[in-house]
Amino acid sequence: MKPLRRWTTYMMLAGLSLMMSACSSMTTTEKAAIPTDVKPLLVVIKDSRGEQKRHAIPGPGYQPTMAYQNDPALARLTAKIARHYQLTVFQQWPIRSLRLHCFLIAPPQAATLEKLENDPDVLWVQPFNEYSVQSSKKYPQYDEIKRYFDHSHQEVADVSVAVIDTGLDREHPALQGSELSYFDFVGERSDMPSHQEKHGLAVTGLMAAQPADPTNNQSGAVTGLVTGLIYQADFYHLRGCWQVSGGGGRCNTLTLALALDKAAELQPDILNLSLTGPEDRVLTALSQHLQQQGTLIISAYDEHRAAQQRFPAPGDGVLYISGVSTKLSELPQRHPSIIRAPMSALSLAPDQGYDVISGHSIATPHISAVAARVMSLHPELNRNQVVKKIRHWSGKYFSEQEQPPPQQQPHKTLTHKRYSDEE
Repeated sequence: MKPLRRWTTYMMLAGLSLMMSACSSMTTTEKAAIPTDVKPLLVVIKDSRGEQKRHAIPGPGYQPTMAYQNDPALARLTAKIARHYQLTVFQQWPIRSLRLHCFLIAPPQAATLEKLENDPDVLWVQPFNEYSVQSSKKYPQYDEIKRYFDHSHQEVADVSVAVIDTGLDREHPALQGSELSYFDFVGERSDMPSHQEKHGLAVTGLMAAQPADPTNNQSGAVTGLVTGLIYQADFYHLRGCWQVSGGGGRCNTLTLALALDKAAELQPDILNLSLTGPEDRVLTALSQHLQQQGTLIISAYDEHRAAQQRFPAPGDGVLYISGVSTKLSELPQRHPSIIRAPMSALSLAPDQGYDVISGHSIATPHISAVAARVMSLHPELNRNQVVKKIRHWSGKYFSEQEQPPPQQQPHKTLTHKRYSDEE
């Protein structure tokens, strides 16, 4: 974690207590407590600074981050907007990969909110900790997603989720207190330490990140920016892929077979595969074995690969997930099961950080979370009935009329002859 510095000048100018934290690595931080009875809104403004040199390593299925330093201009613009609309600002931080700046506010009056949304300096306003960077006003399905998870106070109990992906930082503050077991089947193949790999942390973090606990924050690190969709579940993170310097994620038959074999031993209710690749007999046999045990496999969908020549292969226990930017009319008709989901989200990043990720691979854990919630709320259902409920939910909340998020760059899904990023 980078050293913390206090921006006392801006605190005096704005009359606010601000927090600044980078989304892929922690930078300057200063924060004000958010009252427990307040549901803050997230205001997104454009970072108008010049183009930054890209330096980070793209994970499989999401866009690379950029060199990014805190800039007083962003704090000044935040303070200016806050003063103009008499807003209470709790926290602020940059979203490096999208060149955006975000700050949390206490919900203003409806008339003020409408003016704020129409302010030329404001790109959009959305509920905090939603699963997309786009406006809930224009894309109401994200409100429906949150409502789906928030409608019941019942915890996700007796559900286990396995994730096969790159490594993750088990010491990330947001993962402390989670029921998370870690297994490494990559070893020294990676050019970087597993705790610096981004994609696996983002995928598991979207589901498992723990809510902030101000009474148990010994390190002083920023927590609570992301609360996992099903943080009460039991998680197994199996490192079957790795990240290479200057490139994306890599897997091969060996590492995936080892990870799948361990998954078969663990017998999870759900297996999240935010990756795809060519047909592989060994891997297909392992995935079929998992299905026979009752595991529901939820996998990213690669529209460029033939329906019957892919891993995982189609099956009764396999759901393919496509981000909302893929139109249903463009998907192969012979494909048995494709579910739509948000392809962007704020999740965990190395160095105790947070970042926006996007792609079909991040759409996948959204549906894994939905499946876990269905299984927890309806333990009497068999797998086919669970799948039916997921399809009904997805069809209801993701119609063909929905448009893709604005300003999203083409995603990269973990796919190639060696199960790698598509170049």
